[in-house]
Amino acid sequence: MIDNIKAVVVFLLVFAFCSNGYLAIEVIVPSIKEMYWYLMLFGMSLLFLLLTPAESISNIPKSAFIWIILFLASTTIAYALSSKGFKTGLELNVLLKSISVFISMFILLTSPKIVKAALYSLILVILINATVNIVEFFSDQVEWSSIPGRAAGWHFNANKSGKFLAMSLIFASIVTPRKFLWPLIILTTVGILVTFSRSTWVELFVVIVGISLINST
Repeated sequence: MIDNIKAVVVFLLVFAFCSNGYLAIEVIVPSIKEMYWYLMLFGMSLLFLLLTPAESISNIPKSAFIWIILFLASTTIAYALSSKGFKTGLELNVLLKSISVFISMFILLTSPKIVKAALYSLILVILINATVNIVEFFSDQVEWSSIPGRAAGWHFNANKSGKFLAMSLIFASIVTPRKFLWPLIILTTVGILVTFSRSTWVELFVVIVGISLINST
């Protein structure tokens, strides 16, 4: 029962983060902020940690646990010795958000079923984000992108949008049935091409070659 609930929670959290859907909602409902996603992630992780403490803690490898302690300690010391200016605060914010996701995923991803839920969520991310990019590129009514002429969808930044699609394809390909894999790759490719992100085009090429080699064996 707990595994099923975790699977649903992880599916929704991964989709919200990788699709940037919460930022799109923020445009419509200003009270929705990015930080709410992190608070929800923390809240869900803490809840499941309390419900299944042994399972959650045992899922964190000792090496990762040591790394987490050293990371937090070094980050705290570095910030204490820094100028504590605005830019330093931004860097600290990014580091804390990154480590929060790292720890939370260890607590949440405690079974193959839950991991699969996260991977299936990335298929939905591709289907929606690539479609939104294509619609934005060919529509005069939709203007999400911060750079005219380059589709970015819910990510607003074309480079970021393309990279999320390329990275999502890597993991989504693991659970996508073979007969649907190439249609998914084609949709992802079109969704990335309209971003006109040259670095992402290169990444996409590497990803497609890698997927092709893996599936040819």
